[in-house]
Amino acid sequence: MANCEGVGLNFTHLNTVSYYSFRYGVVSPEALALKAAELEMPGIALTDRDGLSGAVEFFQACSRYGIKAHIGAHLEIAHGTRTSHFVALARNADGFIALNRLVTAHHEVGITFDALEVIANLTNAQQGLVILLGPDSELANCVLHAHFHSAQTILLQWQKSGFDIRPEIISHRTEYARNHKSSFYSTHFARQYFNWSLDHSLEPILTNAVRYLTKNQARTADLLDATRNLTTLSTHSVLQHNQEAYFHTADGMYSLAEEICGTKSRAEKLVGQTVLLADSLEVTSETLGIGKVFLPELSSITNPQCETKPTLWNLPVVQPYSDQMRQNETVKANQLLRDRCLSAYRSYPQTEESKSRLEAELAVIFQLDFSRYFLTVATIVDDIKSKGIRVAARGSGAGSFVNYLLGISVLDPLEYGLLMERFLSPLRNSLPDIDIDVESHRRLEIYDDISQRFGSQRVAAVAMFDTYRVRQAIRDVGR
Repeated sequence: MANCEGVGLNFTHLNTVSYYSFRYGVVSPEALALKAAELEMPGIALTDRDGLSGAVEFFQACSRYGIKAHIGAHLEIAHGTRTSHFVALARNADGFIALNRLVTAHHEVGITFDALEVIANLTNAQQGLVILLGPDSELANCVLHAHFHSAQTILLQWQKSGFDIRPEIISHRTEYARNHKSSFYSTHFARQYFNWSLDHSLEPILTNAVRYLTKNQARTADLLDATRNLTTLSTHSVLQHNQEAYFHTADGMYSLAEEICGTKSRAEKLVGQTVLLADSLEVTSETLGIGKVFLPELSSITNPQCETKPTLWNLPVVQPYSDQMRQNETVKANQLLRDRCLSAYRSYPQTEESKSRLEAELAVIFQLDFSRYFLTVATIVDDIKSKGIRVAARGSGAGSFVNYLLGISVLDPLEYGLLMERFLSPLRNSLPDIDIDVESHRRLEIYDDISQRFGSQRVAAVAMFDTYRVRQAIRDVGR
């Protein structure tokens, strides 16, 4: 065990959920980050259930408040007729890639997926992921019921995979009764699990499985539990046993550690190991790709992939370009885009206005290095048209002469006096939106074709989230 005495009143919560844990988490990712900053904590981890939807919002909030962001996910797996849980934390860039693949596999297969098999197939996952096995894990369940041989077997299965396994010690100060589920979050079991971990040369950490910021928000969590379980608030089984799943201060977590461990020195070591683990996690804006533009390689645009669907959790990783490779690709893409535009322009009225408009738009596109983007969209539109599917661009993209020449838009912006600047400007270094409408009953066919052409590792579906305020919620309920 690491010697962490004298670390001071420093703590990082490594298990918190936001309202992106649907019907479970209470507050926003930003509210969690703000709370950690107000308590002068060095960082905080977001470990939403079943997904990473709040990761970017959370990271950006942490950056604004000057604290370190850690990213993880809380996943559910099946063990026969029972289910159990574990938390996976990304230690570095490889870990974040592995975490995304793990979440993808979980959504594809459901809770019946074999987490150990999936993780074992993830490239560099052993060095990149930290696995937390808390009170709701199968390991803890065996320890609680004194099935120590089974616990040892489960532990060996995880350890053989080469992962950094950390027992997660949590106490919500519930009553202890071995055959009741409240026991898992009792101080009695937390102490039992802590001692068992030390007996097996493990380095446990302390968390509070945070669902809300203050105790008075516990009632909202009760409501979410009732909604999730399709039952009423009067049903005792859906209510929390108390209000302890709130965001404790560092002082509060130290007191909780001492309550669990029995002595101040053991408590300092437990908290110290938590702090050391948090310090070892390094997920940056570059890791998440924030502020970067990612476009398909030119070869995937000009040459269809025609791939067979690979295993979701073992998708090939698109290797990053060197600066020289990127420069060569840019030159080729710029030339290809110019050639396509000039080919279509030959049948267009040759005027000084049209020529200068084309050159001006191409200059902006080349300056922003967006040629591959326009070629990608043009290729998709060409493929859609070749199948006899109706397609039309709308919105500000209709103001681009390049879009018109590429066949993306059917409106001539010069004829109707449409401005390109509403769509694309050298002052905005972000991809412009090109909205495309297609026949709705053939939409899935188009999705499949895009994945087939560009390769599954380059294609993802985007979901939009609607959030409710009180007024909108009341309005919808009253309809």
